[in-house]
Amino acid sequence: MIIKYKRFLLIPFFFIISSCATNLKKDLNYSNQETIIGTILDITKVMIERDSISENAIELIEGVELLIQTNEGNSISIIQKNDQYSFMLGDKVTIQKINNQSKVIPSV
Repeated sequence: MIIKYKRFLLIPFFFIISSCATNLKKDLNYSNQETIIGTILDITKVMIERDSISENAIELIEGVELLIQTNEGNSISIIQKNDQYSFMLGDKVTIQKINNQSKVIPSV
């Protein structure tokens, strides 16, 4: 009698374990880095709003909107703060996508 109950307990156990493994794979794939190569078609200077927690105000920082033609033929628009890179029309760039955030850097 005890052996029959053990069999019934194994079925839900394997179902739960397989569900956990599937969700873990999705999380790992989501956090993996994806790289896209493209060419800059247009550059627009923009101001980006950022909440300032310490002052309860909105802070404005300089940024750029980059319109990029990917090697696959798609157009992507990315807005990012103006940091160490200066971009020009026609530059080859790499788009790094990590954890649902994208950053454009010059291609090597």
